[in-house]
Amino acid sequence: MEVLDPVSLIAGMQRLVIGSAGRAEIVVALESVRSVRGRVDALEVALARRLSEITPLAERDVARAARRHSRHGERVRRRAETAASIPSLGDAF
Repeated sequence: MEVLDPVSLIAGMQRLVIGSAGRAEIVVALESVRSVRGRVDALEVALARRLSEITPLAERDVARAARRHSRHGERVRRRAETAASIPSLGDAF
């Protein structure tokens, strides 16, 4: 499988003209969206994990930075804890 960095993936999506895109181009763009989203989610978890090491208010800070409800901060914290407790999962994530 070819690994592309998020910047390349986003650049490719920006070149897509949705109104004239065919099925194959749209499927590739959707796969790129999934890949970018996964990388961003993994980064958010890693940052939340580190933040929780340095402040007891990590959940609040995560939610505020994301401009989301406090449930978002809690969800990210749980994902970070899960990734930390299962090293192989954390590595895969």
